[in-house]
Amino acid sequence: MSFLVGYYVLAVWTEPSATPPGSNVDAPINVGTTSQTKTGNLTIQAGYNFYAPNMYDSDSGTYFVDPTGATSAILAGNVGIGTTGPDRRLDVLLGDGNPQLRLTYTDGSVYTDFTTGSGGTLTIAPSDASHTVLIGSGGTGKLTTGIVDPLYNIGGTSYATFLPGMAGAKEETAGVVQLTGGKYVIDFNELEEGSDLWLFYRITDFGESWGKLIVLLSAEGPGGVWYKKEPESNRLTIYSETASSVSYRLTAPRFDWKKWLNVNEDGDVTGIIVEEITNDQYNSSPKH
Repeated sequence: MSFLVGYYVLAVWTEPSATPPGSNVDAPINVGTTSQTKTGNLTIQAGYNFYAPNMYDSDSGTYFVDPTGATSAILAGNVGIGTTGPDRRLDVLLGDGNPQLRLTYTDGSVYTDFTTGSGGTLTIAPSDASHTVLIGSGGTGKLTTGIVDPLYNIGGTSYATFLPGMAGAKEETAGVVQLTGGKYVIDFNELEEGSDLWLFYRITDFGESWGKLIVLLSAEGPGGVWYKKEPESNRLTIYSETASSVSYRLTAPRFDWKKWLNVNEDGDVTGIIVEEITNDQYNSSPKH
């Protein structure tokens, strides 16, 4: 005779009070469409990646990162590249002598590098050294600086050649002319296109009766030299009774000189501060 004995084990199970991830059930990270908030850290182990089309700041929906979007990122604070303590909105730290910033037009071939050296010198280096650095749209802006110093390297030594400053926006041109019969006529209506005088005439303002045109002459050898302005015929005539060769220097305000007056109105630009007038040391009773 045989007996079949069955045993039943019953366990008490409490059903969640709400559909996950709501109520008292911990929210799993799932593929559902329900929004979820995690109050702890989320760690992705090494060798695995985190993928998302974009990420928003949970404190403010204004700030986000969207790598493929038309606007890829909007950030509120400083951004550091190569530094953990950025001091400005964008702070790029690289101290090995290589450029910290590159602006590129054609990848790898047409670009401009920016480098701050150990002494604070800023170098702007286009990919082609012959390329031009423009200030303003089409090169029409104004460059304000303390001094301009074209350097020439001769035999391994760098030599400074400072550009002269000038009160007022003026243009100058200089040249040498050969007199015939004691005179030489500069006819501004008959100048060769593209020549120095042709260009000078077209970018300056001689003023009424040519009162703003400054003429400096120097004769080769002994003897006097003088000039006569003839605005009605658009000519400048140089005379000498003895000299056959005369050097000239013409100076006149630029055609738009009224835009560039002596009092600077560029706002926050301070410029070089002059505490004392150097020339006063030569004057026993200076007046200002």
